[in-house]
Amino acid sequence: MITGDKAADRQLQGCINFWEAKLQAKYLLDTSTIVLIELTIKYLKELQEVNRDNRRI
Repeated sequence: MITGDKAADRQLQGCINFWEAKLQAKYLLDTSTIVLIELTIKYLKELQEVNRDNRRI
């Protein structure tokens, strides 16, 4: 059974994978869109790290 924390981690990882896949077609995207996606990925990874740190406590 997947606990709430693990489910949240999997959901965050799914979001990260989604946005990283969008970046593979950078040539189709405007520069500002690329920057926004990169910042979103960075934020999601930081959120994932905080979630993992909170599980250790």
